Amino acid sequence: MPKASVSLQIVAQTDMKEAYRIVDLVLDMLRGEKDISYVVGPMDTVIEGDLDHVLSLVRRAIQIGHDEGVSSVLSILKIFSGEGDLGCGFLDSVQPAMDLHNQP
Repeated sequence: MPKASVSLQIVAQTDMKEAYRIVDLVLDMLRGEKDISYVVGPMDTVIEGDLDHVLSLVRRAIQIGHDEGVSSVLSILKIFSGEGDLGCGFLDSVQPAMDLHNQP
C-alpha cells in the first residue's frame, strides 16, 4: 500500500468562530488516530501515513463539518505518495528547514 503525505485545509462555509470550532473538532479526531503523523500549520495540516487510511481521515474531516450543520465544506488537498517509506517522512525531512526559518 502506498504511503502518503497529505496537506489538508478544511474551510467550513460559515462564520469564522464556527469555522475554527470545526477545525478544532477535526484536529481532535486526528489526535485520536494511530499510525499517522501530523503537523498543524497556520493554513493547513499535513498528515502522513498509509494512503487509504489518510484519505479516510480526509473523508471524516469533511463529514465532521456536515455533521455540525455546515451546508458546504471546502477541502483543499495536496498529496504526495510513494511505495514503502518514499511517501512518508516528508515531515521529518523538512523539520530542520522549518526550525531554521520559522521565527517565534
